[in-house]
Amino acid sequence: MIAPVAGLAAPALVFDDRQEEAGLEGHVDRLRDPTGLLTLDDVAFGAAAGDFQPVRGDIGLGYTNDAVWLRFQVTRVPPGGSEIYLQFVPNFLSTIAVYQPLRPDPSGPGDYRRLSLDAPAFFTHRPFVSIERVFALEVPAGETFTFYARVRTMGSMALALTLRSGEAQAAHALRTALFAGAYQGTIAVMVLANLLFFIVVRTPLYLNYALFLAAIAGFHFLTNGLARFFFPGLTATGLQAAIWATWCAQSIFGPLFFRDALAFGGRRPWVDRVSLAVAGISTACLALTAAGLLRPFASALVLVQLGFLLFCLVTVTANLVRRPTAYAVWVFIAFTPQYLGGPLALLRAIGIVPQSGLSYTAYQVATLAHVLLMNIVLGGRVKLSQAMAVEAARASEQRAQTLAEQRTRDLAAAKARAEAALAAEQEAQAEQVRLVDMISHQYRTPLSTIRNSADSIALALADDDVDNRNRVERIGRAVARLSEILDITLHPRRIEHAATDLNRQPLAVGPFLSAAAQRTRDGHPGRRIDLEIDTAAAAAVVSADAALLDIALANLVENALKFSPTTRPVTLSATLDGAAVRITIADRGIGIPPGDLQLIFRKYYRAANAANHAGMGVGLRLVRQIVEAHAGRIAIDSREDHGTAITVELPLGG
Repeated sequence: MIAPVAGLAAPALVFDDRQEEAGLEGHVDRLRDPTGLLTLDDVAFGAAAGDFQPVRGDIGLGYTNDAVWLRFQVTRVPPGGSEIYLQFVPNFLSTIAVYQPLRPDPSGPGDYRRLSLDAPAFFTHRPFVSIERVFALEVPAGETFTFYARVRTMGSMALALTLRSGEAQAAHALRTALFAGAYQGTIAVMVLANLLFFIVVRTPLYLNYALFLAAIAGFHFLTNGLARFFFPGLTATGLQAAIWATWCAQSIFGPLFFRDALAFGGRRPWVDRVSLAVAGISTACLALTAAGLLRPFASALVLVQLGFLLFCLVTVTANLVRRPTAYAVWVFIAFTPQYLGGPLALLRAIGIVPQSGLSYTAYQVATLAHVLLMNIVLGGRVKLSQAMAVEAARASEQRAQTLAEQRTRDLAAAKARAEAALAAEQEAQAEQVRLVDMISHQYRTPLSTIRNSADSIALALADDDVDNRNRVERIGRAVARLSEILDITLHPRRIEHAATDLNRQPLAVGPFLSAAAQRTRDGHPGRRIDLEIDTAAAAAVVSADAALLDIALANLVENALKFSPTTRPVTLSATLDGAAVRITIADRGIGIPPGDLQLIFRKYYRAANAANHAGMGVGLRLVRQIVEAHAGRIAIDSREDHGTAITVELPLGG
């Protein structure tokens, strides 16, 4: 035995191999080193030796940059055995150095051997294969040795120390490895299951949960020692950066999953806003991690996560009270382990709850329970979603069938109405035909009387009475013209079916246009009608129904006279253009407004500036039908207040 070390406050731990395991809480003195420059000589033999303070329990300093020196004494009870093993929890502490005294009464740093499990010497002082941070200590039976340890971490300074015998440590290492492997394997299976759920259902809920579980699995892979076991060359900086990243990822996808899980019965805007806010803050923290700047904000992120867990508890409980459905009950049960394990881990990280192997394992067990329960809920939800989809499909099919039946009835009714309307229209057309026939008959009688009277007058005139004979001939031509118009214009079916009812004959263009111009002059003796036919056009021949074509031409010339001042002439011209003859009727009248040009051929349509002129708006439509029946084309060139030129193009043919 040796004399107590100067300034030693905590009592020595008496270790008996038969007890197999003993925690060092209450047996450790602590010294914080903000500078990180203190050496073993300073803390064991220098002035800093008196600055150690006893620690009542395990050590929890939260997120700190300080190095921490630990001092503890171990007394080995006879008979003693082989080495005893010192374990540091958690496994993600950045750097640990244990100073093993080489004799009971060391007089200087040279009497200590330094043990370290830091990369790249992770395997150097490890007593056997294990994922834990374990040191083999030599304490002879009946002796009391004073140990020093220097710990520094880039994460949370929360640690616990435990001594075990060789057999106890081997059994504990095996249990820990098996649990870690089972934990990681279970989480991996749940990740794959939720990815499959997402593929089947295509709902973001399952993808967010799969990513949340993947972040959890990565976090524990890094913190439970597996990362250092599989990647012994992993640096402390790289390990801590990966831990920060997976921690932030949990805080991104966890709230997104929670938002979707609570939305099964309908959207809740306030849940959306809070969840998205937490996910946004965590995304910002992930960016800080990438820049190596997260550590100063780590405690604030812990508080945000604690607040969100409380929000989840209140929300899920309120949801259960308001809608006590089976889904709400299961969601409440599945989230309950998170309410217990999550705050425990977060409070431990900021130093409020002491670190221990039990608390760390409890958090993993709580997480595992949550994952298993939640996957039961999500699996049931997949079935429920599928059932709802089937029911929705059936309802949609029923609605479609009902709609189809209704549409069928509507179509049948519409068909009946259309048939009734068609019958009425046909009857009206028949009535119109009868009326037209009656009008035609009534007009023919006086026209015949006029024609007969004119013939009688012509017989009574002397042979040398040329002027009166010319007048009688003009009366005869006018009566014949009027009879012709009655025969054609008063029978609309003749026009509507002109394409099939044409009485085509070879028609010389020159004589036809000359006769048409003369008839118009006879009807309008006070108007000037200029006739301009080039030689080629005068000799041209078209295949046409002369009566119909004359009606079309007469309509165009009548319109030109109607819509132009009496002092201005109307020009009827014809030119030959390749295999077609172009007949143009031009005036210098009121013209057609630009907005009416596209509509002028509609039935009953009249231009805006034609209100003061008689007409029903059927002439141009009639003309276009006749021209198109002859395979021709009609075009209008008009400027308001400047005049109009209408061109009819007819193909040549004998």
